[in-house]
Amino acid sequence: STGNTNIIAGAGDGTVQILNPNLQRIPSHTAKLHGGVTSVSMNPDGKSFLVGTEFSQRYSIDISTFTPELRETCHFGEIHDVCFPKKSSEIFVTASEQDI
Repeated sequence: STGNTNIIAGAGDGTVQILNPNLQRIPSHTAKLHGGVTSVSMNPDGKSFLVGTEFSQRYSIDISTFTPELRETCHFGEIHDVCFPKKSSEIFVTASEQDI
């Protein structure tokens, strides 16, 4: 909920937007994210919400500015390798199909 009867909608093309009660888009409240939207969750303060995508990215979007901020990202494909520096188990690097 956005504190009123508007609806937050996410789509498979990465679009996230607010629709009014008549399900019409509000042009100032639309954003395009990397990957299809898989989840939307309102923050308890009602001023922002989180969006997850199929590429394992999580964005925070402030409702007033509707500017997405990337909060977390990780591999979305299989992990093929893990590397630990010598004499350290506190940090490591993973390699996936698309990135390290």
